Amino acid sequence: MDFALVIEYIRIFITTKEHIRDAGRDTLPLNVDDDDNNDNNNDYRRSSPIWPTTIDHPNHIWLLIIAAGFHLIGNVLATFFIGDATPSLLFGLTYAVTFPLYVYFAYLDTNAASVLPQKRIYLPSTPAWKVTVISILSITLSALTLRIGASL
Repeated sequence: MDFALVIEYIRIFITTKEHIRDAGRDTLPLNVDDDDNNDNNNDYRRSSPIWPTTIDHPNHIWLLIIAAGFHLIGNVLATFFIGDATPSLLFGLTYAVTFPLYVYFAYLDTNAASVLPQKRIYLPSTPAWKVTVISILSITLSALTLRIGASL
């Protein structure tokens, strides 16, 4: 499933990027400086957030790809070095990175949805043959990973 997740997130990013390009304009979320509803009245006493509150659309989808990829790499390393405890511990620690990135994506996506009149994440067309190809590719990559791990 980890291989399929990375593939699907990449497909979502590419599809969203193509729809934006076809629309002929780069869409929001708005930069905080350009937001007309920004009512801080130049109050510099407010602390600025550590992470940005918005990221140019659709670049926030990269958070999903990075999180899934990071988890996949940890899973593959734990499979390759199954007799060693260190990769297994590192794989467990990938959850400490992956889930906060997913939560941060949800925060950014929710923030973007409140600024935009409609949500602008486009899901790719997924006919049965694409599902089959992605499933076969994911199962093949998983089997290959297990085979390499067993031979090491």
